[in-house]
Amino acid sequence: TSTYSRTAPFSPSVTALRRNSRKSRTRRSRLRAAVMAVVIAAFSFACAAGNAYRGGQRFSEKGDWDMAVARFTKALTESPKNLKYKIALENAKIQASRFHTDKARRHLQTGNFEKAKEEYGIAVSFDQSNRAAADDMAVLQAQLDRIAEEKRRAKDMAARRPADATLPVP
Repeated sequence: TSTYSRTAPFSPSVTALRRNSRKSRTRRSRLRAAVMAVVIAAFSFACAAGNAYRGGQRFSEKGDWDMAVARFTKALTESPKNLKYKIALENAKIQASRFHTDKARRHLQTGNFEKAKEEYGIAVSFDQSNRAAADDMAVLQAQLDRIAEEKRRAKDMAARRPADATLPVP
C-alpha cells in the first residue's frame, strides 16, 4: 500500500474546476453574443438610414416631393450628423414647397380658393423662406375675408327686408 492516493476522476476539486470552466465558457459565449448584437444593431441602423435615403432619392427622381421629404427626414433621424442627408432634405423641402405653390396657383385659376389656401399653407410649412407663397397666401386670405364679409352683409340685408312687404304703387 502506498501513501500516494489517486484522486477519483470526479472528485469535488475536479468537478469544481469543470463547473468553473463551463461558467467561463458560458460567460464568454454570452459576451460574444452581446457584442454581436450591438454590431448587428449598429449595422441595422446604418442600413435603415441608407435605405431611407435611397428611397428619398427614388421619390425625388419621380417628382414625388412629399414622399421624398418623408424619407429624407427618416434618414436624417437615423443618422443626424450626415451632411448629405441634411442637404437632400433641404432640397426636397424647397422642391415640395415649389410644387405646392404651383398647385395652389392652379386651384386659384379654377376658383377653388379654399383648396388654394390649403396648398399655400403646405408650401409655407415646407419652406418658411418661400416669400412668394406666404405673400400669395396673405392676399388670398384677404380676398376670402372680403368675400365672407360681403356674404354676411347680403344675409343681413335679406334679414332686414321682410319677404312679404309690398312696395307702394305710384
